[in-house]
Amino acid sequence: KDQSRDVRLAAVNTLLRVVNSGREEAISAMGDCLEDSDHRVRAAACEALPQLSSVFDNRLITQAMDRMSSIHAVVREVAVKVLASVTTRGSPVVIEGMCKAVGDVDPQVKTTAMVELTKQVDSGNADVIQLIVEQLRDPRPNVRRTAASCLESLVVKGDKVALLSIFGVMDDPGKDQYGHLAVQVSALRALQIIAAQETRDTFSPRTEAKMFSSIVDKITSPDWCVR
Repeated sequence: KDQSRDVRLAAVNTLLRVVNSGREEAISAMGDCLEDSDHRVRAAACEALPQLSSVFDNRLITQAMDRMSSIHAVVREVAVKVLASVTTRGSPVVIEGMCKAVGDVDPQVKTTAMVELTKQVDSGNADVIQLIVEQLRDPRPNVRRTAASCLESLVVKGDKVALLSIFGVMDDPGKDQYGHLAVQVSALRALQIIAAQETRDTFSPRTEAKMFSSIVDKITSPDWCVR
């Protein structure tokens, strides 16, 4: 609680070294640090908290879940990261928490949750794919860009549901920090997976023609990444 950020940061790092694993007071204190006003202290606490006990300690999960509804977006984003680190991959509690966070109003929380959720499930998870697909309609370019990128890892061959949504962002103007049409690039990569050669028979001639046309149109794109 010291007013100096450096002192609070040092306290987080020291606490991790000197306390015994599983100590209640340390877990509670580190949880409070997830709400610190300084991003470096929050980041240090985010990294330290999982080390204070074993994976799937309900006390650690509670510390993360309690902060998923914080009024501060930066705290909710940290909570998403902590939740992913204190549970095992694919656990229902983490997937449920991530799915709720994908619906967050803050774009940074939303994008972080999408990335973490994608890591938690196997390719072809229909519920998660549908949730990510819905984010392609978000008005914010960074959200659409992250959603398209996540779909690269989630879609499977012949996924007709995702295919229709990918068609919808083939002309998306969303760019990355380098000025490249990142949404279009990710959409094309996802399309490549869905429309693998061995799945061609699963699509109607009309859909095949649309896929072909979509790809051909991008050959003349002004963005070399798209081409």
